[in-house]
Amino acid sequence: MAKALILLLGHLLLALPALATSMRDPTQPPAAYMAGFRGVAEDEATMPAERNLQSIIRRHGAKPLATISGQTLAVGGQIDGWTLVRIGEAEVELKGPGGREILMLTPAVDKQPARPASVRRQR
Repeated sequence: MAKALILLLGHLLLALPALATSMRDPTQPPAAYMAGFRGVAEDEATMPAERNLQSIIRRHGAKPLATISGQTLAVGGQIDGWTLVRIGEAEVELKGPGGREILMLTPAVDKQPARPASVRRQR
């Protein structure tokens, strides 16, 4: 009985890496959610490989960097045939075979300036 249990656990440990590669990143929004922002088909099988902006790194005295789909790039860097042409405050601009594309850190969030204290209601 103990041998069978050890053998079963051994097989399970060997299968774990294969299971992990097929799992989807749980922190990414569903494809249908992102399709609404990009205007593409909701079916994941027909969606092109999408680039997503993960972070913008600003370093004192150095050029900014952007992490796009896990690859860190400076202006002029390339990913999937697209060239990074500009790094903004919360977005980057890519130029490629399909024209220009802007990737945003938070695509569904529009920044609004806060109202000045003089405009707020007095209590």
